[in-house]
Amino acid sequence: MTVQHSEQIGPLLRRLRQAAGWSQAQAADELCRRTGQATVTRNEWSRWENGRRTPTEVLPALAVLFNIPLRNLQAAVEATELAKRFPSLRVEDAATTDHLEGLRHRLTKTFTGGISATALQDWEETVQRYGRATRNRPAALLAADLTADLSELLTGLDCCRSVTSLRGLSRVTAHMAGLLCLTLIKLGDRRAFRGWARTARLAAVEAGDPAVRSWVLAQEAYGHYYAGDMAEAVHVSTAAREVTAVPTVGAVLAAALAARAHAAMSDQEATLEAVHDAEALLSKLANPLITASAFGYNEAQLRFHEGSALTHLATRRLIDTGPALTAQDRALELYPDDDFLDRTLVHLDRATCLVSVGDSTTGTAHALETLQALTDHQRRGILTTRGHEILGELTPSQRTSPTARDLHELLMTTTSEEEQHSWP
Repeated sequence: MTVQHSEQIGPLLRRLRQAAGWSQAQAADELCRRTGQATVTRNEWSRWENGRRTPTEVLPALAVLFNIPLRNLQAAVEATELAKRFPSLRVEDAATTDHLEGLRHRLTKTFTGGISATALQDWEETVQRYGRATRNRPAALLAADLTADLSELLTGLDCCRSVTSLRGLSRVTAHMAGLLCLTLIKLGDRRAFRGWARTARLAAVEAGDPAVRSWVLAQEAYGHYYAGDMAEAVHVSTAAREVTAVPTVGAVLAAALAARAHAAMSDQEATLEAVHDAEALLSKLANPLITASAFGYNEAQLRFHEGSALTHLATRRLIDTGPALTAQDRALELYPDDDFLDRTLVHLDRATCLVSVGDSTTGTAHALETLQALTDHQRRGILTTRGHEILGELTPSQRTSPTARDLHELLMTTTSEEEQHSWP
């Protein structure tokens, strides 16, 4: 049975149960009998279908019971979580509605009571949790959470008159606006990204913290990169590094991004120089900042960025694929399994290298297998775009292969009508 895009877990379980011809009591009994989930009752099943509880712990067992992929159930749980936060919005619109844009305008105009030290510390801790969540939480869900907390943060900004408190709140706002900018980049929303990058810059200036300004500019540079404006990406990444002479996360991010942008413009010398700069900056970064977070940087990220840059050079026949494959292998060795975004991007770089040396069948198969392992929410945005880029490297005859067509069909399930590419 097919699972509809963005279908919530309750309606999905009801539909699957009815298709099997079971009552709620029978479904609970079958789950217990077939999978050993002895504690599930009819009342518990009813609560799942009515949305009062989420069967997170028994999703693998439910996948076995109904013989459907586990990722489909995971996607339904994600859709349910998002619907609870935004009951009036469709999942696919949560990060791109007028509400989100109106919120940005209000934040931009606000920087003009106080706030307790405890409350400010709580906001700082919230920001750090978001930084860690960027590594393994789907962008659509992260955007919803950020939007909700930014709405609450705006209340504090509106009534804040203390210079000290306002500076602290401005720092929090800069980080959260920068995180939303990063999230919108992942979702492929270029127009919204530009606006939030501007808001993040304004907040960073008010905060008066060079490290925050550097980090915010680095996020903006990544947005320009994924929007295809390589010259602007290099320009903004340079600004991010010049904000402070002290090694910061923003500076390392900017150097690594500059390497990828230079490689996309076929500048081999500048690419290798930027990779070297990123390695040098990482070696000088304070230990607490060497961490898996949007506010940190580590070797896994460096090797991913290095591999991406070298993949660009390899596809342009400026170097062979060996160095790129070596960097990719090291990145995959270092990244944890739940860091789905960067690991997937590394695998898609691997697929790109395979296609570039003429092995289009293996390359498209590798891309297909990698993307099939994700939920619809995880694939949205830049991962779908990268998949289309791999297809764009194929010759017309290569696009007719079964794996290429399967890859195209998969990508179409997470691509908006405006983004859909023509296909033979």
